[in-house]
Amino acid sequence: MIIVIYAVQTTFVPALVTGSSPEDALLISGLTMANPRSLGWALEMWGYAVLVIATWLVAPVFRRGALERTTAWLFVANGPVSVLGGFATAASPGWVMTRGGFVAFATWNILVVAMAALAIISMRARLRTSTPH
Repeated sequence: MIIVIYAVQTTFVPALVTGSSPEDALLISGLTMANPRSLGWALEMWGYAVLVIATWLVAPVFRRGALERTTAWLFVANGPVSVLGGFATAASPGWVMTRGGFVAFATWNILVVAMAALAIISMRARLRTSTPH
């Protein structure tokens, strides 16, 4: 779902804008990420809300030691943060362009970077301890 909206944003919308006619304005508005009430934003927010299921399913893999338990906790914490973002967008689509929306987006991105970094560090540590030297 997410890759489709990125393809639309990077290929289809620019092509519409480049050769746009007055008839294209409604279609552009309905797809562009510049419009917080667009299909683009709806797919973006709900796509990431659905992606939470993957982080919840992966979280139990991280159970060895304090670092892995912290990693698991972040994978689980990603759930409510992402789902709340999806619900907030459904309830008030324009919120993504507000100060609160930007803060929520920045917070979520920091969380995802921390999740990725700790997952890499955890897996490398696990690999070092499981391979003979």
